[in-house]
This record gives sequence, C-alpha cells and structure tokens, in this order.
Amino acid sequence: MFLSIIIPVYNSEKTINRCLESIISQKGNDFEILVIDDGSTDSSYELCLNITKKDERIKLEKQDNQGVSSARNHGLRIARGKYISFVDSDDWVSDNYIDTIRKEAVGNSDVIFWGISICDDFRIYNEKRLDEYKGNIIEDILFNLWEKNLYGIVCSKAVKREIINRNKIYFDCNINIREDQDFIMKCWPYIKNLSLINDILYYYYQNPTSITHNYLTENNINDFKKRLEDLEKNCLNIVFFMNNNGINKLKVDNYCKNYYISTMEEIVLSLLLMKEKKKKILKYQFCVQSVICEKYKKYVGKIKKKKIIDYLILFLIKRNNKNLFLVISWLYQKYKKIKMKGM
Repeated sequence: MFLSIIIPVYNSEKTINRCLESIISQKGNDFEILVIDDGSTDSSYELCLNITKKDERIKLEKQDNQGVSSARNHGLRIARGKYISFVDSDDWVSDNYIDTIRKEAVGNSDVIFWGISICDDFRIYNEKRLDEYKGNIIEDILFNLWEKNLYGIVCSKAVKREIINRNKIYFDCNINIREDQDFIMKCWPYIKNLSLINDILYYYYQNPTSITHNYLTENNINDFKKRLEDLEKNCLNIVFFMNNNGINKLKVDNYCKNYYISTMEEIVLSLLLMKEKKKKILKYQFCVQSVICEKYKKYVGKIKKKKIIDYLILFLIKRNNKNLFLVISWLYQKYKKIKMKGM
C-alpha cells in the first residue's frame, strides 16, 4: 500500500460528503482512507458510516472529542501506507490526486510536495502553485515552499511513514493553532531528499468562522506563547537540514530571520483582529510584551518588508504602547470589514 490518507472529522456534516467523494472517485486499491471522527455531535459520523459501507478502502474510527491533533495521531497509529498524507474534512482533492502522488512516489523521496488552491464558498482566490526547480534542487524547493507559505501546511505534502514512526513524530495535542507547522518542523532533521509536484492537488476551504482563521482568544493565547518558545528549536531543525544539504549560510540565516518575524507578525495580527472588550485586549497585548523579548527584537528591521502591514506590525512591536495598539486595532478591524465587503 503506497498511501494512507488521514482525515480528522468534527461536526463536518455540511462538507464531509464532498471531501470523501473527491477521494473515493479515484481508481486504485493501493491506498487507504482513514477517517477519524473526533466525537462529532452532528450527523458527521453517520454520513461517514454510510459512505464507508460503499467503499472498502475507507476505515472509519470514532473517539471522544480530543481535538484535531489527537485525531491525526490516531490515524498515524493505524496507518499502513508507505506515505502519509492529510486531508481536512471541509477540503477536497483534485481528480488526479492519487494518480499524481502514486507516480511521484516511485522516486522514493522522503517527502513529496504539491500546490494548493485556497477557496471560499464562491471562488478560488489564491493558487499556490510550486515552481519548477533549477540548480540546487533542495535549496530551490525549500525557498519555493517558503515563498509560497507552504512549508508548514501538512495538507500540501506526503511524508514517509517510516520517518514518522522511527523518530516518534506526532502532533502536539497541547497546541491548537498551527499544530501542522509544528509537526512538519519536527520532520525536517530526518529528511534526506524531497520532490515537488507542480500541479494543484488540494483545495483548501477558507472557513470564515473557523477559530484558526480568525481571532485570538483567552483559550489559545498559550498556543502563541508556546510557538515563540519553540522558535529556536524549530529553527535548529531547519538549520540542521539546510547545513546537511550545503545551502548557503547567508540564506540559512535569512530563512531563520524570516521565520522569527513571520511568527511575531502572526501573533500581532491576531491581536489586531480580536473582537474583545478593551480590558481583554490590554491583557493579551501585555502577553505580547512579555513573549516578544529582546532576543527576538534583534531581528526586527533586518528583513525585507513587502506590505504596509509589515511596517505597521514591526512598529507596534518596537513601540509596545497599549493606547497606540488599541487605536490601530480599531482601525485595522474597520479596514478588514471594508475589504471583505468589497470581495
């Protein structure tokens, strides 16, 4: 069996049929579909059960609600394929998903990457298609992934199960935001070769109500704290991989600087978009003051800033003024509302 596809499901009755149909419509008996219901309270499990009866390639399991990371880990424990890929229950895959990965898997790469399209209910509005590589293959692929912001998205790649099992790599159940990036960062030190598919194989549904796409809350502020604490460890993982593949030291340093800054930017952006009362915003903003300390500030101003929001975020990090933060937060939320109405 060449591929195990792990699909965590939680209250996805509106989208799970589309997701599963996009996979079972594809030919071949050399792959398995592992559907892990994470204690859904709607009809998701029953819908999955009905589809499972029609296709023996699907294995359906149910667990108490423990979160997406726990559901994915459940799938990893029972997977039998040479490669592991992940699909979210509100997304779907292309018609040639299986066949294209199957052909690329012949090359025996440790990781296979592909492009994704980001969609909403009405249209595809962002295609992240990977470029063909030139020169240093690993270097080109790596920086291509960084430029397209695909290096940490678990649904844009297939990883050898042997690497995951041998090194005991699992999703951290204590992280609720960007847990897939944390998982991939753990894999990097053990990757020796990789390959790239230029086609779009995955359609990522941008759910406007999803907590991972929207606002920071009191429940997940600790996730961002942990991400900052793990920054150096994750950077060491990627540096180890880069050094082993002879990538230019200056490029390695620039990669790490960008990784530091992008994580800080994500935290500040989440704070700016918070829909909370002023006292809570001040509380979270104080958390930013405490976690973005001097060792991260040294990177500020040393990267290329492409957008006005980049300048704004770095300005806020430097100033760390609570009243200024509240004013800019209010303005930014107004800007986002106007932008959404115009889409």
